[in-house]
Amino acid sequence: MPTRHTLRTLLQSLGIRKILETGEGWEAVSMMREELVDVVLTGWSTPDLAGVDLIRTLRHQGRNRSVPVILLDEGLPQSTVVAAIKAGAAQRLIVPPDREQLQAILQGLSESQPHECTGT
Repeated sequence: MPTRHTLRTLLQSLGIRKILETGEGWEAVSMMREELVDVVLTGWSTPDLAGVDLIRTLRHQGRNRSVPVILLDEGLPQSTVVAAIKAGAAQRLIVPPDREQLQAILQGLSESQPHECTGT
């Protein structure tokens, strides 16, 4: 998936070395049970878990429950973005991602707490 590759490259260019990656919502949930993470980047839909259910599930992962969730916005309707924020998304990143936008979001989030990165 080009977006995942682009995000990985951008994250690495920003100095992030440990990146957990999956295309499945439940696999991301499983990873978060085993690993402490700094931030989650996710699309609105994954093949097995989507939308509000995905974000709410990610937000309830024990020691990772306060980890910021960044919604990848690939032209989502405003109502979807609002639903994502109400479900617990901290920020949205317009796709295709821009290095400066991603850096600004991560900088803003890192002021509250440092961690590692996972993406779905």
